[in-house]
Amino acid sequence: MDLRKVLYECYQFVIQRRKPEGGFAATPLLPATVEDTYHALMIIQSLKELV
Repeated sequence: MDLRKVLYECYQFVIQRRKPEGGFAATPLLPATVEDTYHALMIIQSLKELV
């Protein structure tokens, strides 16, 4: 298994939940929340440190 591919797929999963008005949501259909945005940003930061 290619670790870089898995990390990229995780990144894409998180980015798909970004809302046009700002923030992130748990699913693409829900509105953004502070909690979901916090977790999304922490995931993105962690992924950047791994790559």
